[in-house]
Amino acid sequence: MRPLVIVGAGGMGRETAWLVERINARKPTWNILGFVDDRRPDESLLLGYPYLGPVRSSLNKIIHEGIRPAVSVAIGDSKARFGVVSGLFNMGIRSFPALIDPDIDVHRSVNIGEGSIICPGVILTVNVVIGKFVIVNVASSISHESKLGDFSSVMTGVRISGNCRIGHGAYIGSGAVVLQGRAVGEAAVVGAGAVVTRDVEPRVVSVGIPARIQRWIEVKPDDR
Repeated sequence: MRPLVIVGAGGMGRETAWLVERINARKPTWNILGFVDDRRPDESLLLGYPYLGPVRSSLNKIIHEGIRPAVSVAIGDSKARFGVVSGLFNMGIRSFPALIDPDIDVHRSVNIGEGSIICPGVILTVNVVIGKFVIVNVASSISHESKLGDFSSVMTGVRISGNCRIGHGAYIGSGAVVLQGRAVGEAAVVGAGAVVTRDVEPRVVSVGIPARIQRWIEVKPDDR
């Protein structure tokens, strides 16, 4: 089995370990070496897998030992995930498999990019495009001809209708609904339980039913 390191030891990382266990139960594929995280986690929650240490030093040690692991960046926050992946690319790491639950409902026309994580209970209908390093969390559904941009995050129980566009780095909170043909702009946040009835502008936080702008997201120099 191929060695795999999970970046992020929080809830998303642990759910990714569970996802990998489900993949291995169907076809032994991955040997989870452990978790790396710059913040030391509660190791009692890591499902029996080791905490290997901070991201950069731990991966450098593994590579120095002659192991070339695949890496899954299991961080729910879109901006943080983008930053970590950029750092890993700078280290020369290039193996980022898409991890897809073997029991999801997915049509053959669906396209899923590298590094993406597709959790149990997800439904992807026809001609759906999932970009790179996207997270689609448990029990979400994405309907016909919808497109999710790179580094976007779809949390638990989200419903995205047909012909929707979710921008690069956008975050859709748990239980939110995006109605037919709507667009969510780059780096926008849709709050948990919101219903998107009109397009959401880039870099805003929208909440409520119907979703309305709560505030603008400050753009820092490092975000440009």
